[in-house]
This record gives sequence, structure tokens and C-alpha cells, in this order.
Amino acid sequence: MQLAKTQMQNFYDACADLPLHKIVYLGAAIALPRDSKGRPGNEELRYREQPDSKSPYLQVKWALDEQALTTAQEGLPITIGIPTMTFGEFDLGNTTGRFIIELANRSLPGYVNGRRNVIYAGDAGRGLVRVCEAGRSGERYLLAGENLTMEELLGKMAVAVGAPMPKAIPLSAARLLSAWQTFRFKLGGLEPKVSDSAIAVMSSGQFIDGEKARQQLGFYPEVSIDEAIARALKWFQGNGLVKSEIKS
Repeated sequence: MQLAKTQMQNFYDACADLPLHKIVYLGAAIALPRDSKGRPGNEELRYREQPDSKSPYLQVKWALDEQALTTAQEGLPITIGIPTMTFGEFDLGNTTGRFIIELANRSLPGYVNGRRNVIYAGDAGRGLVRVCEAGRSGERYLLAGENLTMEELLGKMAVAVGAPMPKAIPLSAARLLSAWQTFRFKLGGLEPKVSDSAIAVMSSGQFIDGEKARQQLGFYPEVSIDEAIARALKWFQGNGLVKSEIKS
């Protein structure tokens, strides 16, 4: 976490001497705490202190979000664009798309239920362009799509790939599985199918309110999550990442 903050601070220090109109920091919705009343999260949510979660992914995202907000308050023209959970083509790192790949290949061991907001990657990109064009310094903008539970999201994927619906597993069991797979990987085994980051994404999310981006940026998503999953699946198939035969 400290290394990431140092690298970003070096970047901000270099920007301070340049006549820049705007810096857009690409944030993450996981850096926002859940709304205390269970309402969809918005841009005003902010941890009062360091999160209790031990997830390195969440900790880094929180630290960099805080750094961007603080640096903006100090005068650097930083605007924060925050796409929610994205799906689409060109997912070279198999990030969120790993859910589709593992489900299609019948190798997803299960999922942890939770609330998510999901958006097509191309729509998220359009939203970031609007943040560049019209975002205000010191402001966050949530680029939101559809609010879905992980059960609903995995159900859509299961239909798309023609696979059985995976089983929900308790968070504690998922963490044990992740720890075992990570340990095995360090010994030269297969890459973990249930990573710490994946658990954080599945369990730490919330529904999201995208009203601010709609009102201030005129941003509306254009592609449904069903179509986003279909486009991602087609791309994974074309790049040899889906090995099981897909039954329509």
C-alpha cells in the first residue's frame, strides 16, 4: 500500500509544476464504505479511518482514493471517476471476466453473495471521457449501471454460457478456500480461482446510485449487462479462454 501511495505522490508532485487543466484519477467503488442505512451508495461516502478489512485490494484502493481527495483539497485539479464492476471485451487480465470464464469452463467453485452494481466496460469508458470533459475538481463521479445481487449476476452468466447455477458459499469458507489455493500457488500449483480480491469484490460491494453523473455529466449507460456478458463471452471464446462447449 505504501509503495502505491509513494508512486502516486511522485506523479502528483510532477504534475504540480505543470499547467494542467485536470487530472482524472480512476477510482474503485470498493473504496467507499457501505451506507449505514442500507441505501445505494453515493459519492459522499467516505471512511472516517482506515478500513478494518484485511484485503490488500480494498486497502490499496481506499488509500489511493483518500490520497486523491486530499491532494485535490490541497489545490491540485484532481477529479475522480469511479466505474462500478465492469464486464466486456478485451479483459486481458481476466479480472471480473474470470467469473464468466470459470463458469463457462465448469470450474467456478462457488460464489459469495452480496450486492453489486455492474456496467458494460465500453459504457464505463464513455463515462470516463465525460469525467475528463466536464468533471469538477475535487469531486467523485460514480459511473453506474445495473444494481444486481451476485446471485442475480451469476444467474445471468449461467444462462449465457449454458452452465448450471453455481452454489453460494459462506464468506468464511471462501476465505479458507482462497488461503489454501494461494498457498498451493506459492508452492508452484495452479493460479487461485478464488483470490482475496475476488472475495473482496463479491462480499464488500453495495448497490450504487449514479444520479450525480447523470445530473452533472449527462452520463447514461447504453448497453445492458446481459449484452455486456454476451460480448465478453464471445471475446473469451475467440481468444481461446473458454474451453467448454457452449450450449445455446
